[in-house]
Amino acid sequence: ISCTKCDKPYILFKKICIPHCPPGYRNVNGNCTPCSINCHKCDDKACIDCTKGFVLENGKCVPNCSTGYFVNLRKCNPCSKNCLNCVNIKKCKICEEGFYLKNGICVPHCGLFYVPVDGKCQPCNDKDCEVCKDSKKCNRCKKPKLLYNGKCVNPCPVTTFKQNGKCLPCTKNCGSCKNKLPCIKCDKPYKLQPNGTCKKACSDGYGDINGECHPCKTKQCRKCNSNVITCDECEDK
Repeated sequence: ISCTKCDKPYILFKKICIPHCPPGYRNVNGNCTPCSINCHKCDDKACIDCTKGFVLENGKCVPNCSTGYFVNLRKCNPCSKNCLNCVNIKKCKICEEGFYLKNGICVPHCGLFYVPVDGKCQPCNDKDCEVCKDSKKCNRCKKPKLLYNGKCVNPCPVTTFKQNGKCLPCTKNCGSCKNKLPCIKCDKPYKLQPNGTCKKACSDGYGDINGECHPCKTKQCRKCNSNVITCDECEDK
């Protein structure tokens, strides 16, 4: 005897009536109909569990998850936003073009203290660097640090002065300054001129006192000694 239609709640399977469809089948209008290919268990709408060697993605059984998905409990789950390849929802490995990997997620900009390198946000080499061109050369430092030769320092080294977050060089041959000009102390053997620059000798009418040029005390004196009182050479009449 073969049945063609079962009384509810029984379901027709291979011409007999059973209470539940066996694995690999689903109930469609009272008939046990095979699940989709490589599906071990399915409901009325889609596959629930795949056969060994396959994973479930969007109701279908596939050998491997598509780009942007990861496997968890034999199911394909979507990676985080803008992620192409991930270990899990919190740990991305490769981001979409135009995004950078930072702390396991994909971001459009790396932000302060980081620089994009090969699709990843790498920390600047200096922990006090806010903006860096590459991981080794800083472009802007976090206050109160100051930028000097691609690094963050405080205070500025000798022969430099502080301005707009940077250590800038003093004027030529100047060993110490608070601005470009005037120089505070010149490198030896240069002399500090009245206009704040450094030259090898004092101008006419000035004498050298400890590396600084001071006016000679004697009128019409061209050169005076280190006490600027005694004149060594007078001006031509």
